[in-house]
Amino acid sequence: MSSLRDRLWPLLVMAAGGVVYLLTLAPTVTGTDAGELVLAAYGAGVAHAPGFPTWLWLAWPVSHLPFAEPARLLNGLSALLATLTLPVLWLWLRLLMAPASVLSRPLSPQGMLADGHPVRRGAALPAAVALTFAVGRSFWVWANTTEVYALNTLLVAVSLYGFFRWYLAPDEHSSRGWLRAAAASYGLALGAHLATTALLAPAFALALYRRRHHLDRRLFFASALMLCLGLGAYAWLPWRAAQDPLLNWGDPDNLRRFWRHVSAAQYRSNIDLRPQSLLSELRFAMSLLFWQYSPLGLPLMAWGLWWGRKHRPRILEFLLVGIASGTAYALAYAIEDDQDAYYLLVHLLLLVPLMWGAQHAVQCLADRFRSQRWIVASLFLLPALTLLSNVGVADRSDYWYHRDYYRNLTAEVAQGGTIFTRDWQFYSPSLYYRYVMGERADLRVIDVELMRRDWYLDSLERRYPELTTAAQPALQHYRALRDEWEADPTRFEQNPQAVAALQDASIAAINALIATAKHLGPVHLGLHMEPGVGAGYTWIPAGLTFRLEDPSRPMPTLAGLSWQLEHLRGRWDRLPDEPARKVARVHALMLINRALYLAELGEKEAALAALDLAEQIVPADALTQQVRAQIEGG
Repeated sequence: MSSLRDRLWPLLVMAAGGVVYLLTLAPTVTGTDAGELVLAAYGAGVAHAPGFPTWLWLAWPVSHLPFAEPARLLNGLSALLATLTLPVLWLWLRLLMAPASVLSRPLSPQGMLADGHPVRRGAALPAAVALTFAVGRSFWVWANTTEVYALNTLLVAVSLYGFFRWYLAPDEHSSRGWLRAAAASYGLALGAHLATTALLAPAFALALYRRRHHLDRRLFFASALMLCLGLGAYAWLPWRAAQDPLLNWGDPDNLRRFWRHVSAAQYRSNIDLRPQSLLSELRFAMSLLFWQYSPLGLPLMAWGLWWGRKHRPRILEFLLVGIASGTAYALAYAIEDDQDAYYLLVHLLLLVPLMWGAQHAVQCLADRFRSQRWIVASLFLLPALTLLSNVGVADRSDYWYHRDYYRNLTAEVAQGGTIFTRDWQFYSPSLYYRYVMGERADLRVIDVELMRRDWYLDSLERRYPELTTAAQPALQHYRALRDEWEADPTRFEQNPQAVAALQDASIAAINALIATAKHLGPVHLGLHMEPGVGAGYTWIPAGLTFRLEDPSRPMPTLAGLSWQLEHLRGRWDRLPDEPARKVARVHALMLINRALYLAELGEKEAALAALDLAEQIVPADALTQQVRAQIEGG
């Protein structure tokens, strides 16, 4: 009966996590990379570096199922993969539980404490710890939206379980298959998210060295072969790039481009070792750790680390090497919006000392309570507190912000218009809605930030020849300087004249595209364009963009707004994440620009009404109050 109950625990953990993820599942595309990833999966394309081929293999067939829109299907795929991760974590944690023989109080031959209390090697403790991870901030927020992190965590968890089944096995011959399985899973994990998975390699290498006398040549090469088979997922990238899919990020169809894409060369500039940046990231990491495990989990974790130093030094050594490499990379890699995902490996490894500390806490409870129910119930206080701490941030069940952003912005753009943007929170969802859902497929949308990349310039020439043909002289001049910069960025940036020339050429290329687009239809610019872009035109605030008009024309009146605002108005304090807040800020900023324009036309009441609406979206904003005072005083 005890064995049967033990087997039920991982199923209960999986069921509980599945219910949580299903109830908080995002209904459509979310922010940051979600729109781009859905298009990459749906169109069997190449996603942003390093490509995530393992995820694309799995996501492509799922995205074509007829049950729902592709974004919701892939959100559901993340939820399923996250749910499957939890029983694997339970198995791994159960394997690494502190043996009762090293605890301070003796056991009877029947597996009970000498005074009759239940054994602490039960199945409830790893279940409680796994559930704590399930509802932690760094995992839950990626378990209900389209991203690669759920698959990556599942494969890493399988790797850890298989590796420690081999590492801790008393019979090395019967456990050889576990090491091969771990190697295969680790190779696939490298294809799901290369950077974070590779950070575990030093810990694996050290552990293999410690156990080198049990690692014969045949097992080593068999495991290496399985690792390479998993890494074979990267063959997807050049194969699909050669087919010229709709999304062909990096165009890795030759060895040079393939290496640049897989090594994420374009993101190396995000490595920031300045003290102020590292300090800022450290503050974020400490805050995230607090919300990941709640105030109750942190002292338990510290207790477990102290215990592991004395009683499990080899396992703790593995954990600390992985934690150190993961933390060092996350601190140095300055990135917006999904930096919490880069701590997933660290939080995963910290589950073990958390469990060790909780074991000793259970021992203390056993001294006070003779009832097993109270002890088991106390174990689940930790995941309960963690869930309550994070549900407001992780719940995506009403996440419509980027759908509304796309529709609100494009509603003000006439048929056949061209939009130039620097906002990834708009451009990424636009890839999904235009190319997968077919909404406003008549529009041309250009990300001027991506124009820094040669593959994107190539794609513009293929996708919008009516724009790029006439702009070729400016584009070719810009590309020549851009290629020179990419060949040796360090040397190039040491020449201020060359940097200035590249910047001027970039703006000239954008303006050449704008001039051509003006002959084809209306042209709209998003916020925060670089100085010089759109020069010579009058910028008319038309909804969420500026429509470019000939300066010789009189200032036109503004049409009424037809925005969908039910998810933004009066909800600033309840917005779950920074991408949603960015969407809100864009709406508020464009309302401020609208108010200034209306005031210039003499429509003071309409201008103040626009500011009222801006304050309903982003309350107590200093800029809004400043502009209000300016208009009222004028």
